[in-house]
Amino acid sequence: MNYKTRKGESMLKKTLLIFSFFLTSSFVIASDLIGNACDGLNPPLGKSIVSLQHEGKNRSYRLYVPKNYRTDNPTPLLINYHGTGSNAEQQALYSDMDRVADENNFIHVSPQGLDLDGRPVFNAGLTMQSPANKRDFSKEPRDDVDFSTKIIEDISNKYCVNEKKIYATGMSNGGRMSYRIGCDAADKFAAIAPVAGVLSLPEEDCQPSKPVPSIAFHGTLDSISSYYKAGGFSTMGALEMFSLWAKKNQCEGEPVETFKKIDIICKSYLSCKDDVEVKFCTVKGGGHCWPGRPCRFGSRSPISASDMIAEFLLRFERT
Repeated sequence: MNYKTRKGESMLKKTLLIFSFFLTSSFVIASDLIGNACDGLNPPLGKSIVSLQHEGKNRSYRLYVPKNYRTDNPTPLLINYHGTGSNAEQQALYSDMDRVADENNFIHVSPQGLDLDGRPVFNAGLTMQSPANKRDFSKEPRDDVDFSTKIIEDISNKYCVNEKKIYATGMSNGGRMSYRIGCDAADKFAAIAPVAGVLSLPEEDCQPSKPVPSIAFHGTLDSISSYYKAGGFSTMGALEMFSLWAKKNQCEGEPVETFKKIDIICKSYLSCKDDVEVKFCTVKGGGHCWPGRPCRFGSRSPISASDMIAEFLLRFERT
């Protein structure tokens, strides 16, 4: 009788050990899927400036965590790049993206570009010289794509980030940087939203590892990044860029109108690989600016690009 009891106890212990092993393994796997900081920590919400070492230099980014952020809910992340001569704080305020982050519950990040001849800028891969022949971006050694991935890692170690829903947007040089992200980091970013900027890499150097959905905005009277043709800091016109990105996403057929309101008309390629959408929004009479915000060159659109960007991007997740 005692032998049978001890044998039964031994079997029970083995069963409990096996159950404990599978339970622990399942927890580890689940933790890996949702990121490193979805464990009940309560880091600060709202705005902060974060320093980060990258390539031996002091870099920084502006972080905004939405008011409804929760440690048990993996949260989307949007990286928002400023234009040449601007900075992280100006881009965050100019795009009004903190408000949109609160309304849609995503983490908003604005990286700070490094100085080049007195003006902060990102290495978006431009292989031509500036019109004044003063800044040759092709000689820039820094890797802002890698800097962006380090930002993602840094935030994911502190906050509960949905790593399948990481996005990029930006204005002017920041728009060009968004396209470079699409080319070089499709394994980390689910979709992009360039504003007033086109690809700065040679076409053959842009080979996304997977399709990247996009929504882009461009004014017809943009004198800095031309709508119709190459010029200034643009290696091609905005319309050509639309066709090129559709090609990169293996889209078929012709674009169809998907949005029309006041001064903005959007067309989309809808038959693309992996069911992605490539969307291009023309701002009639618009200049070199963020739709819905004050415009230095050209007229101001009354429609908020930021709201449209959030609505579009959050539909997609990385596969």
